[in-house]
Amino acid sequence: MTSPILEPLRALAVPVDNLQHDPDNARRGDTAAVRRSLKAFGQRKPVVAKRIGDAADGTPTGIVIAGNTTLEAALELGWPMIAAVFVDDDTMTARAYALADNRTAELASWDEQQLSEHLRSLADVEFDMTVLGWTGADLAALLGDPGDLAGFPLAEPGGNGDEIKAGKTVTCPNCGEEFEP
Repeated sequence: MTSPILEPLRALAVPVDNLQHDPDNARRGDTAAVRRSLKAFGQRKPVVAKRIGDAADGTPTGIVIAGNTTLEAALELGWPMIAAVFVDDDTMTARAYALADNRTAELASWDEQQLSEHLRSLADVEFDMTVLGWTGADLAALLGDPGDLAGFPLAEPGGNGDEIKAGKTVTCPNCGEEFEP
């Protein structure tokens, strides 16, 4: 089996059992969306963990301060290893970094015209839109025409990523048209 961790990150791989979720993590993620992304693209960036020691084999152990949802998705996928960067932060620095990592991502915005063009280019080549994290209703709103999505499986948040939401009617927030994704 080929490793789901991209080759440049493999030197950072540790057993998933070496990592703990941050019990004080204030952010909640959509593991289904991250799981779909990991299945489609593999792990392309490491999680960040506050080092707490070493395992019996000498590999580092730690508490994840950035990438808790990625760790959870990897566990759900049954991955034995995950790429991780370990830092020797004190508790307050680790907490501050965790908050900054999540908040700075929230502060970004989309150029909706550019986003729409990228989504259309993926739809044109029949790319599996379920791995992108948007719902069918989101995509319909961004693309402006629900008909553009005919034939594409569109997953809903919280789903397992393997299902196609057929038979569920959604309403386009722009034009009010009802359709089945």
